Amino acid sequence: MSYVFDACSMLNLTRSLSGKVVDVLKGNTALSLAYYELANALWKECNLKRISFEEAAKILKFAYSVLRLMDVVHISEVNLGVQRMSSSMRTSAVGHIT
Repeated sequence: MSYVFDACSMLNLTRSLSGKVVDVLKGNTALSLAYYELANALWKECNLKRISFEEAAKILKFAYSVLRLMDVVHISEVNLGVQRMSSSMRTSAVGHIT
């Protein structure tokens, strides 16, 4: 079963799982926008003085290395993106039938 992760979920998982996040995200899907969204979220954390620039840079490098292990769907590949979302939703719905 494959899941689609956005930047927010990737950062939250990284915070809670540290290095083990690789095992969770590897082979799953993200949109190419995740590269920009990750950088934007970490910039915001720096700007709000929640983390240092050095910490943000370290997290961003790690997140980008994890993205290289994922199936990144470029937003220009609309049909593929819709197909992945549809597949994930069907799988998710099957798991929640009571």
